[in-house]
Amino acid sequence: MNQYRLFSNFKCRFFCERKKGPCVIYITGSFINYEVREIYQRALQTSGIKDYVFCELMVEAWDDMLTPWPADAGMKGRAFTGKGILLLKEIKEKLLPYLKEQFPDCNHIYIAGYSLAGLFALWSLYETDIFDGAVCCSGSLWYPAWKEYISEHFLNKKSDVYLSLGKKEEKTKHFLMKQVGENTRQQYLNLQQDDNANMVTLEWNEGGHFADTVERVSNGISWMLRQYKKRSV
Repeated sequence: MNQYRLFSNFKCRFFCERKKGPCVIYITGSFINYEVREIYQRALQTSGIKDYVFCELMVEAWDDMLTPWPADAGMKGRAFTGKGILLLKEIKEKLLPYLKEQFPDCNHIYIAGYSLAGLFALWSLYETDIFDGAVCCSGSLWYPAWKEYISEHFLNKKSDVYLSLGKKEEKTKHFLMKQVGENTRQQYLNLQQDDNANMVTLEWNEGGHFADTVERVSNGISWMLRQYKKRSV
């Protein structure tokens, strides 16, 4: 199913062999190297499972639909309008019923993303109970008020969480983005204290924000699939 299916705020397509196993919804955009087929295949090869459903969910209105609330991040030409709740609502009400119709054997659904999509994936675990875990690669945890948000909220259900960050990402002069390392470390500590957090890991990668994106994402998805495999044996 390599043809895109259109929804209101996104479009999606699926990769799989036998329409069985868990489903990973991976959010993409248009300005990062999204080699989705390679990511799907790499994770399949390294996870040790026989098959899974890979759903690419492409969002064009990146700064609108992937942000949890409106915020001024001090970035010229960018406006973070905080319409993430609309995207989350459409995923729940439109995409998931379609997914269950097309892939009735999928009983675990995970969400994954890079950068702002990683932030959205993580935030979705606090706002809804529709996912079994999130892969947050180089997540934009510098987002204004994120640290305060996670101090007041807990995961909605038992979930696995994969966090990763490049070692150079916090080495910037931008007043918000330089907080990404501190906030990611705090996120990891908070999750360790969250009763609904199953397995949680934080992986540090070499390089900055745009380094080795395919490898980083496939590693995160592979980790998540291995957690699934451990529980399904």
